[in-house]
Amino acid sequence: MSGEKQPTIIYLARHGQTWFNTMGRVQGWSDTPLTPAGIEGVEKLGRGLADHHFVSAYSSDSGRARETAQIVLAANKKGKDLRLKERKDIREACFGNFEGDTDENMWTAMAQHVGLETPEEMMAEMNVEGFKKTMNAVSEIDPLGIAEDFPTLQNRLKKAFSEIAEEADQNGGGNVFVVSHGMSIVALTAGLTQDTPIFGVENASITKLYYEAGEFSVKEMGSMDYWK
Repeated sequence: MSGEKQPTIIYLARHGQTWFNTMGRVQGWSDTPLTPAGIEGVEKLGRGLADHHFVSAYSSDSGRARETAQIVLAANKKGKDLRLKERKDIREACFGNFEGDTDENMWTAMAQHVGLETPEEMMAEMNVEGFKKTMNAVSEIDPLGIAEDFPTLQNRLKKAFSEIAEEADQNGGGNVFVVSHGMSIVALTAGLTQDTPIFGVENASITKLYYEAGEFSVKEMGSMDYWK
């Protein structure tokens, strides 16, 4: 039985709550540590995943993702020798000059760029296409020229996650644990499910992806049912 190929399933977690999350500040490639409440939430996720056997584990190279992964893996009973691998290509979106600014300032600038007066107007019209439009707007108005537009972000993530899943699949399949970021999870799953939450998934939630014949399907989106 141990030699049989298993389904390749990615348990994709969003990092725990950080200080910038609580302060309403833009946090893409910038980084702040987990709050005490964030650590507590991740510990609950770790207890919920303690009996899951993972064949590999990844996080982005952001400190908040690394810390989240380390807490979850420390609680895991099935993979004490599992080595965490970091990948910069599963980082959050880069928001360029808006990094560390207030969410309100960035959303106001995006809204005005697409011909709206307020962020509320933009959010009221938000859907998958609207999400793509907002990501593109950030890129278009970034004076540094480094903010990622939607195609750049999605292509980066699709390539990275395909490599992660394909490696596991070629080695017999199994469960893979990955910690990434809110907007990245939305960008990755956009078009795969009608349940994509446009404003992101909760901290320390799980999005469950099945990988078969080079394609992903979403089985759970932003689930909080793993907390214990």
